[in-house]
Amino acid sequence: VHSFLIPSLMSAPRVYFYHLNALGHLYHLSEEKAAACLLSSADSLQKMSLQQQRAAQLPSGPAHLRMVPFLNFFFRQLRPTGDIEGLSENQKLLVQHFPFQSICKGELNLLHTAETPFVYHSFDIELDSAESSKPRKLLYAGNLKQEFSPSQIRVDEEDGKLYYPSPSVHYKNPCLIASPLAIQLSQLFTEHETPTQDYSGVYLMLDAQGNKTNSIDTATPLLFLGKE
Repeated sequence: VHSFLIPSLMSAPRVYFYHLNALGHLYHLSEEKAAACLLSSADSLQKMSLQQQRAAQLPSGPAHLRMVPFLNFFFRQLRPTGDIEGLSENQKLLVQHFPFQSICKGELNLLHTAETPFVYHSFDIELDSAESSKPRKLLYAGNLKQEFSPSQIRVDEEDGKLYYPSPSVHYKNPCLIASPLAIQLSQLFTEHETPTQDYSGVYLMLDAQGNKTNSIDTATPLLFLGKE
């Protein structure tokens, strides 16, 4: 369940639709594509041709938006979707599937998410870098940075996905760490103790500053999501 701050009322003369996948890749959706993907019932999908079914799938692959200034601006402006005036009937049906909005010069960009509205996709300094004296930061959007503290990483007990605190005051829940970055981090996991209700039994072999360590004494215990 998402927890939001209360959004303000606004009007939206021009509306655009976007999808954020679990890798943190942002895709533009035409209104027709958004409707096909999100308003098609299971029954109607069964009656579609294979080509129509493919057209009704949310986008993936390399054709995502890559313009760093746009991505940074888009995610800096991201808020929970408020009440919107001036929508067509089709847009009103779509809005319920787009819980986040980003306003840009009178245009309203609505966001549908596979997971969380912010996804951490990389570090500004690679884990194997020799620049250990510099504090490492997590990157999201294009190249927006969030302070990194290994002790704040959490693991979902059910599916093993990794999460980190949100970079935005407008979204309070932990945000997904994309799978390529999670795989990098998992290579530093060491099973050390028996899992408990709060603790996964795994240590992340990074110290408090985010640098690799060979000592359990300075490594970071990996807690379950929702545990402090």
